Amino acid sequence: MRARRSTTRTTQGGYARRRRGRVPAVLAALSLVGAGLVATSLTAVTPSAVAAPGNPGVPGEPTVLFVEDFENRAADSNVLLTDYTGADGTTYTADPFWVDRNDCNGFIINQTSTRVPGDCNGSQPDTFGAATFTSLTAMPHALGTINGTDPASNAAASSYTSGNDADNLVQFATAAPLTLTTEGRFVTFSVDAVAQNCQASHPELRFYLVDGSGTEIPVSSSAIDPCTDPRGAQFTSPTENGTTRLVTGGRFPADGSTLVTGGSFGIVMRNENGNGGGNDGAYDNIRVLDVTPQLDKEFSPTSVATGGVSTLTLTITNTSDLAAKNGWSFTDTLPEGLVVADPSAVATTCPAGDVTAAAGATAVEATGNLDAGMASCTITVNVTSDEAGSYTNGPDNISAIGLDFPGTSTVTFGDPSLELVKTAGDPVDVNENGITDTGDTIAYTFEVTNTGDVAINDLAIDDPKVGAITCEATSVEPGDTVTCTTDEPYVVTDEDVEAGSVDNSATATGTPPGTDTPIGSPPSETSTPTEAPDPGIEVVKSATPSGPESYTVGQEITYNFEVTNTGNVPLSDVTVDETEFTGTGEAPVPDCPADVVLAPGDSLTCTATYVITQADVDAGEVTNSATATGTPPGDTPPPESPPSTVEIPSTPEPGIEVVKTSDTEEISEVGQEITYSFAVTNTGNVTLTDIEVDDSDFSGSGDLSPVECPAEAASLLPGASVTCAATYVVTQADLDAGALSNSATATGTPPGSTPPPESPPSTVDIPGTPAPGIEVVKTSDTKEITRVGQKVTYSFEVTNTGNVALADVTVDDSDFSGTGELSPVECPAEAADLAPGASVTCTATYVVTAADLDAGELTNTATATGTPPGGVTPPTSPPSTATVPVDPDEPAPPAPGGSGGPGGSLAATGANPAWTAGFAALLMLTGAAAMLAVRRRAIG
Repeated sequence: MRARRSTTRTTQGGYARRRRGRVPAVLAALSLVGAGLVATSLTAVTPSAVAAPGNPGVPGEPTVLFVEDFENRAADSNVLLTDYTGADGTTYTADPFWVDRNDCNGFIINQTSTRVPGDCNGSQPDTFGAATFTSLTAMPHALGTINGTDPASNAAASSYTSGNDADNLVQFATAAPLTLTTEGRFVTFSVDAVAQNCQASHPELRFYLVDGSGTEIPVSSSAIDPCTDPRGAQFTSPTENGTTRLVTGGRFPADGSTLVTGGSFGIVMRNENGNGGGNDGAYDNIRVLDVTPQLDKEFSPTSVATGGVSTLTLTITNTSDLAAKNGWSFTDTLPEGLVVADPSAVATTCPAGDVTAAAGATAVEATGNLDAGMASCTITVNVTSDEAGSYTNGPDNISAIGLDFPGTSTVTFGDPSLELVKTAGDPVDVNENGITDTGDTIAYTFEVTNTGDVAINDLAIDDPKVGAITCEATSVEPGDTVTCTTDEPYVVTDEDVEAGSVDNSATATGTPPGTDTPIGSPPSETSTPTEAPDPGIEVVKSATPSGPESYTVGQEITYNFEVTNTGNVPLSDVTVDETEFTGTGEAPVPDCPADVVLAPGDSLTCTATYVITQADVDAGEVTNSATATGTPPGDTPPPESPPSTVEIPSTPEPGIEVVKTSDTEEISEVGQEITYSFAVTNTGNVTLTDIEVDDSDFSGSGDLSPVECPAEAASLLPGASVTCAATYVVTQADLDAGALSNSATATGTPPGSTPPPESPPSTVDIPGTPAPGIEVVKTSDTKEITRVGQKVTYSFEVTNTGNVALADVTVDDSDFSGTGELSPVECPAEAADLAPGASVTCTATYVVTAADLDAGELTNTATATGTPPGGVTPPTSPPSTATVPVDPDEPAPPAPGGSGGPGGSLAATGANPAWTAGFAALLMLTGAAAMLAVRRRAIG
């Protein structure tokens, strides 16, 4: 035996050096295992509190109901287990083999405890026993490291098994039962255990719970072997003399548990190995753990449509020891109004699980197990309600054995409802033509509001017109709103343009929790107007000035062309085309602003100028028609406006004036030639053609020659003049009239249908110089008076010596020396109208009286007179006297043509008849020649 143990120590030392690196990690794990454990003395053993809903599936730490740490002793003392009393008075027992000083078993010692002589000697000398005891002191030190106390002072129950005995002997047991005040709890046991000499046989520790009848119930399915249990670690621990030993061990809860239904129990830990070859170990911190699993329940979903299904999940979660928990059970009485659904879909992952939950049932009953190493298991059952409301399932609904009660869980049943508001964004004018047409894009947004009482899942938008739609969430809680958008904007099609709008209807769908039947919102519609490109343009032309009063030659006219985009697309390169222009001058050229893009409804103004010509005035108006055009975007043909026409009217005001003049200031003789000039002026505003002078009101008794006008009279511009002429030869009648009065008018033909104007008459009065003259030559047919009764005939040759005719020519023979009665002077009929130069002979008779003879002579003086025209004072001729001498002795007949002397004719008085006749003949020849030379011209 000694040789084996010596070899063992050597081997252990080498093994310890190889495994030293694992110790820190194991210690960390052990510290975590120990976290939260509360040491409970025998008198303080109580059940765990009712757990709140925990972390389903995540094992929690068990509750420590009892612990024995072997520290209720004097420092460095050395007592056997059976001699030790715990702090709460608990005492312990074991089979004798395991509490034997000589066999080195059952010591309550620490690293520095003192050996009692004889300890561990067995059949060997005391020196052997001392060395063995020294090796024993390393194990309490290692256990102190494991449980986190001072390793040097930590006390533990240590054994070195210097001999052999039966297997499965009790190495530790409570001398009296422990009291458990609450029934229906799962309990298990835990021990901190280490071993040396693991190359030999190992301690094999197994817990049993002793029930009220004294029956040992195995708590674990297998023994705890500190040498091989993976939960352990290796430690190099010092002994009381400073040497070190390789120690292996850890904290080891049992892998099973027992459902305690009674009020008390005891602890038994057996070592299934009785071999003394090895089996060297120590234990500490014997603990009783309440490892009752936690029951949690959860509804999913928590918000369900009325009549829908929510899954009630009941989770049985193990404690961190992961020991088997067999035989737990519970009944969950559902809140009123909540029942098991049809189908119930009952399922469980719990070993030996048995669930009773028929469709329509108001409770769920279950039993089952947790296998060792199992963290949790679940039971699921579908529940439903036809009544809207919230249903809370909590601890008051549970009756359970071997389970901690859950917290509360609530499920709400309500009426699902969705509302969708679809919005079309402002169209993006891709082709930049200012309208919404083919190729433009529209982005849509969808706001989905949960107007019901339950959440809606699997939210989606059904819109056949657009492509993929992405929502910011696929579930929406009651009262919340989720916004969805199209992944790509919608592209307007030709069909949309033809239809006049993009009409789009969408619905939102989603599935309320607890049902596979989706619901839908009422449709939400949008309508975005579209327009086909419809370019249009209009031009309104105006002129400044535009009134008739401004329609004069040389007037500059400014034309304005107001161009308006009447279409629905912008126009560039706007131009104005003068399509019809009646002006005779240089046509106006419209000038439009450059680089202007004319938006629909906008206008711009182009301008041009023009100077009025006379031909324009003659035409009566200048008509100017213009059209406008511009270039729309894309391939759309350019529009052309209707023509816009401006007429600058002329009020035709034809006017003509004639001023007639004569080259003769007065008429003085027959045959005198007069040249008349007619200065014709166009006083209107239009050209006159075919100028004519009408000299119809002419007082002359002769023929006026035709009025002749120069070639310019064929077309006379406003303000221009032309002079026409005519000639006339004065007649006696003209002289007699005392003046020549000549009134003329002029006319011409204006353009168009305007009536020809006629000038006011222009009159030329050429006054005559009335020089009435008369001469009388009185003669007698008797040369001398010789006798009484002699008849004397007097002749009075009256000559018109003036230049005007004399009417009513008479002879006044008022100065007569005869004593008898002179007969009246009788003149021929010609005396009624005696032309200039003409003569007429009047006569009178006288019978000589005796007195006449006595007088010696007969004297007779006469004058002639006549009435000139025009109220001119009648002329009286110089007196002409005829003296007839009395010669009674020698009477003799008068000699004709005598000189008035005896035997001769009367003295001549008045004008020379021969000269007068010659002058008259000359005038007649001159007038005839002038009339032959002049002919009347028809003007035009």
